[in-house]
Amino acid sequence: MTTIHDDLTRYLSASQALAQTATEVEELARSEAVETYRRQMELLGRRLQTDPRAFREMFIADGMGAVAAEFRQPELSEDFTRELWSKLLVGNDASMVLMRFVWNLPLSAKRKFIRALDRYLSDRYPVFKGLSVNWPAGSSIPPYI
Repeated sequence: MTTIHDDLTRYLSASQALAQTATEVEELARSEAVETYRRQMELLGRRLQTDPRAFREMFIADGMGAVAAEFRQPELSEDFTRELWSKLLVGNDASMVLMRFVWNLPLSAKRKFIRALDRYLSDRYPVFKGLSVNWPAGSSIPPYI
């Protein structure tokens, strides 16, 4: 159990540490490195506001790298499958990029995707139930997903 004296001591100690940290932050804020960083961030922010499409390729490349890494796993995770499916349903530019990615996957990766749809989404979408069994040869759905 803390006493009033302990609380007051802790408060004064924390207050002093905060004041020292604030002084250090003020000093660092005046450094050349921090000023350069702030100018670069302001420039980046202005450029993003005036021309957001300039960053589109960078964002797409990063995102698609993460998607490709997931497809290199032995199986797709439930979280990834649900998120990928939700992104595919949006119908915007990003979903079109994802659709092209899935379309161009090798058959083994498409099978992995179909297994994940069957495993994680067949309750919501009954058409996926059992779809992965012997797909594509055993179904009337070609591998051109």
